[in-house]
Amino acid sequence: MHTHQGTAQDQTGRVRAVVKIDGDVGGRVAIGHGITQRIHQVHPTDAVTEAELIAVRALVDELRARVAVDTPPELRASALERVDEVADAVTAQEPKADVARYVMGWFRRKVPAAAGAVRDLILNPLLSRVVGATGDVAAADFQHLLHDISGT
Repeated sequence: MHTHQGTAQDQTGRVRAVVKIDGDVGGRVAIGHGITQRIHQVHPTDAVTEAELIAVRALVDELRARVAVDTPPELRASALERVDEVADAVTAQEPKADVARYVMGWFRRKVPAAAGAVRDLILNPLLSRVVGATGDVAAADFQHLLHDISGT
């Protein structure tokens, strides 16, 4: 990986940054003044236990019950389908952060009263543990999602 970074002042005295990143690079890049990035790293560890899977299923069941209560009747069936989608996305052998992101957006647009409960499921540390155990790529994708929805 080759990284080049330089700065120069323009005619008004303001600093102008020039950044060029080449090579096989993954992750986030932030460019600007006074930027702080906080990303909680999840690393694959031991295999997920049956108790952890049962706990995740219980979290999903709690979300399903909350969504059923907080969703208007005309959207309830669709909302519960989205819960199933996010449950499948985060517990798959290869978790799909893009599906979780879509479901979070769907709830924000369609059923804001339940969006917080969906967010709480996605941000749950147990979910990070389960996704993190599946491998580096899924863990990194999921961490980007967590960063985006948590606002950190």
